[in-house]
Amino acid sequence: SSQGCGCSSGFSCQGDACVPTTIDCTITTSCSYADLFHISNKTNAHAEISSLSNYPNKVCCGTSELINTSCTSPDTKLIALSATTNAHVEKIVQTDYPIEACMSSLASTITCSYVTAVGNGFTACTSAGYHTCAATISANTDAHAADCITDPYDIKVCCKIGV
Repeated sequence: SSQGCGCSSGFSCQGDACVPTTIDCTITTSCSYADLFHISNKTNAHAEISSLSNYPNKVCCGTSELINTSCTSPDTKLIALSATTNAHVEKIVQTDYPIEACMSSLASTITCSYVTAVGNGFTACTSAGYHTCAATISANTDAHAADCITDPYDIKVCCKIGV
């Protein structure tokens, strides 16, 4: 039980380690979590890498522990971008775009995948067994991006964390 490990809120006991129980993503102008990539608007948007600051809408994901955004042996890859800024995006399973947005957890494993559904991305993702919606995209490749709520595309980028 979590009592035996003495895990704090937001963690559960796995063996003798405390691991995060959920992951949360949001699109905001100021990240308190890991900054994964940016989009130009909340709807019908282009994307850019997180180290640039042309676009105000930051796709931020986090848990009760720090998330690593390195693409060197990541837990998961969310999407690929066609360029560093003013980019179209694609599903990571496509191979047309060279720049990837990635996430890893030190204590656990993050998994992201795609769920196709109309409407609210958080509802679609949690209904499919994920914890959160990172963004939505308009097509498998050569796509625009949007947030998960305002006017979401049908392809949801859904993520979860677990051992």
